Amino acid sequence: MPARPLRASLPSAAAAAALSACAPAAQPSGALSGLLTGPTLQAWHTAPGAAPGETSPTALEPDLIALVDSAEDELLLAAYTLDRAPLVDALLAAWDRGVDLRVVTDGDELEDPGFVALSAAGVPIRARRPGDRIMHHKFLVIDQAAVWTGSTNWTDNDLDRNDNDALLLRSAEVAAAYAEEHAELQAGRFGRNKNRSRSPLGLALDGLPEGDLDLQLRFSPSQDPVPALVAAIDGAAASVRFATYSFTHPDVADALLRAEARGVVVIGIFDEGQASSSWSVDEALAAGGAAVHTDGNRNASGFSGGKLHHKLLIVDGGPGEGPATVATGSTNWSRAAQQDNDENLVLLSGLEEVSAWMSPFCARLALATPVEGAEAAAEGAAAGCGSPALRFNELLPDPAWADIGEEYVELVNVGDGPMDLAGVSLWDGAAAPRHTFSGGTLAPGAAVVVYDTGDHDDVPHVVLSSTGRLGLNNGGERLRLTGPDGALLDEVRYPTLPIGVAYNRATDGAGEGGWRRHDRIPGAAGARSPGLRADGGAW
Repeated sequence: MPARPLRASLPSAAAAAALSACAPAAQPSGALSGLLTGPTLQAWHTAPGAAPGETSPTALEPDLIALVDSAEDELLLAAYTLDRAPLVDALLAAWDRGVDLRVVTDGDELEDPGFVALSAAGVPIRARRPGDRIMHHKFLVIDQAAVWTGSTNWTDNDLDRNDNDALLLRSAEVAAAYAEEHAELQAGRFGRNKNRSRSPLGLALDGLPEGDLDLQLRFSPSQDPVPALVAAIDGAAASVRFATYSFTHPDVADALLRAEARGVVVIGIFDEGQASSSWSVDEALAAGGAAVHTDGNRNASGFSGGKLHHKLLIVDGGPGEGPATVATGSTNWSRAAQQDNDENLVLLSGLEEVSAWMSPFCARLALATPVEGAEAAAEGAAAGCGSPALRFNELLPDPAWADIGEEYVELVNVGDGPMDLAGVSLWDGAAAPRHTFSGGTLAPGAAVVVYDTGDHDDVPHVVLSSTGRLGLNNGGERLRLTGPDGALLDEVRYPTLPIGVAYNRATDGAGEGGWRRHDRIPGAAGARSPGLRADGGAW
């Protein structure tokens, strides 16, 4: 590793002003215990709202900072753009403590304040030649153990004003594949100059709380991503949902039209600005019967922000539709992304829990406008979206020790209005539900805990009758919530846990960020918190 120069100040007043003008640094979520040995898969989304200033904080940035802070040996960053001050500060701190930080980017973006600051500190940066298409990746490899990727650039716009998603994969095999891509770019082999003999990575990930997954990775242009997208759509049994920034590729459009023709429900959201292009396929899909929309994000500042920037595909996974496939990454659905740019596509098949993607998709759909000609198809699209108002938030399986108490499940109303619980059922693998609510109303933002037996006057709760038990086996069981009509509201599969330790949403009530052991959530109040937030605060 090269010798470290002393930390340099920003080389120009303009660059210093650019960084200081960024949004105030978000507080990292703290040292995450076992950060690189946690859930194999986690997902996040930004929450820009619909109008200027409506941005809601999410765990995406603090968790990304915590990942950078956790690095001990190596960080491999491929970033198209970089101006987010807290993320730049985290990278510089890693460099200062001796982490081998190597960066690749696009030559047209080298004047971004973040790259200027890294270069001034001596961080090695390799850029694709200006004007030569684009190095469009957004990924980070951490200590050869995990990869963070998705649609999110490390910028104020993408974190605060654009709709984006991000994904963390804790896998040495996945990290090696991304490290190989990074090494090619570091060696100056961009775009069509990359090694075309490299095969896409296919990897089986078995026995996970998310289900038994098949993972595919493809890096453009040496590993064509379009056949993987087309195959996923052609395999749809019931529904296809997508949210894309630039969608002009005819092969993907044709696959969606084939799906619509054979009775698959196709629901899509286009970025409004990109949909205005004559190359966009939104009108062709609307003419073919698909329920396509333009986004409702207006959180812009001048010409910046306000974009739906996803490259997201969800195949099946709706209520009662069975295992799903999700695709994300940096790859827009265009010939340029397929044939010229440096891009990555992540495709996960076999997912049994997709609320981390479905819930944000549904939130964006609620703000979207049907494309002309798709109004009839769009009617009822939101009703079939599967966005849960009642959500699992915490569970304690089989506590085993008398002083710990009973097993329980905590449910939270994350909707905008009160929810009638009558007819809502809790299921495991048995043929009959473990519990069906006979009545009751849960206010928005409130929680209820389902216990086996006993007196629990300290929190709102439901006690099962003497003839029923939750029966949560410690490890690998799938829990489902269904509404009075049998529609799936939410589901979760949990791993084997230490005795007395609960399993909790990484962010209370949120569909993003996945699940974690309660005692590994930053700021958590001990190993469990039934009826309370993870930090012990009241709902």
